[in-house]
Amino acid sequence: MSTAPVRQPGIPDGVLDTNVCLAIYSWHDLFDEGVRLIAKNPSATLADGALAFRRERARTAFFLLLFFDEHKWNTVVPLHEVQRTLMKNAAPESVKSNFVRLFLYFLKDELLPDWEAGGDLADDANITGNDVDLFCLAEAERHQIPFISWEGDTPAGPNPTRLIPTQAKVRAIDLVTPQELLRRHQYSEGPAMKRFFASWDARAAAYLKSNPGARETMLVLRDFYERLRDDYWGP
Repeated sequence: MSTAPVRQPGIPDGVLDTNVCLAIYSWHDLFDEGVRLIAKNPSATLADGALAFRRERARTAFFLLLFFDEHKWNTVVPLHEVQRTLMKNAAPESVKSNFVRLFLYFLKDELLPDWEAGGDLADDANITGNDVDLFCLAEAERHQIPFISWEGDTPAGPNPTRLIPTQAKVRAIDLVTPQELLRRHQYSEGPAMKRFFASWDARAAAYLKSNPGARETMLVLRDFYERLRDDYWGP
């Protein structure tokens, strides 16, 4: 069961922190940590308990994306910081950028076009670090909408002393993690996942006809999303 959020015309549905945006747009947080783990222990796999925190984040980010699309959410995003960080983590000349491009032009544009990651590059063009956090907090406070963030959410438990949770408490901002937001709306991702993979199967051939070089990337990314669906991390 999923309860549709109450919508207010002309007002965004939520503010999305950079850390959540990056988990949606890129799988590299999980896999980069996996590479570091395997370098220390060659017999390790992505099923290793040390990666449980990052596996959960990757899976939740997938479900959150499905939720945003299904309910046609418009989120305020610090676009400049997101783009800058993606360029750093998945530089255009690196193989990693192939996955970001496939997400943008196939998954987002073709399969899940109803989520609007709103914002203006000029909003955070000349600010970094805490100032971006303050901009996001101000947008959530101004519109009286949830601020969706993992700030202060650590493998060891919540850290309420970080800037975002501290300021959210002082300013009575509705700060939620992606997991909390999905629970709040009683979101059941099963039907949306079926639609996602059915749409993938229906559109993949046409996309590859226009972008034949994306075939290998698409195979890897399809395997990744099936693992997220099934919560399977074995060989």
